[in-house]
Amino acid sequence: KIAQKSSQAASCASRQGLICCALKIDGELPMSDFSYDASRHLKKGRGKVYDSIIDTIGDTPIVRLPKLSAEYGAKATVLAKLEFFNPIASVKDRIGVAMIDALEQAGKINKDTLLVEPTSGNTGIALAFVAAAKGLKLILVMPE
Repeated sequence: KIAQKSSQAASCASRQGLICCALKIDGELPMSDFSYDASRHLKKGRGKVYDSIIDTIGDTPIVRLPKLSAEYGAKATVLAKLEFFNPIASVKDRIGVAMIDALEQAGKINKDTLLVEPTSGNTGIALAFVAAAKGLKLILVMPE
């Protein structure tokens, strides 16, 4: 009966954004109808439906690192910018979309333009990603 009751409670709670659990310790159920409100983990942008993969670039989280600050005695707040949340896991995602957007807005490129970029790194990967998403032609060459 407890399992059935917990299952029904979990089903109801999940529809309300809650997590329910029946925690069993040494055969006992000390927290049989415990519920946890997971709504604090709902963030702007997460779970959102985007029109293009390009729209997901940027707005990456910044996280405090208090343990690192304490360990090294930092007198400032130490933060980490999590650029790996970008679609191709790089800060270069931003430059790729910015370069192509700027050229489009200036009227310098369109669907008939062939873009050629000398690169051997993440900028080229980002440009390829954005060009593919926008249906643009791109050739990347490696400089000597």
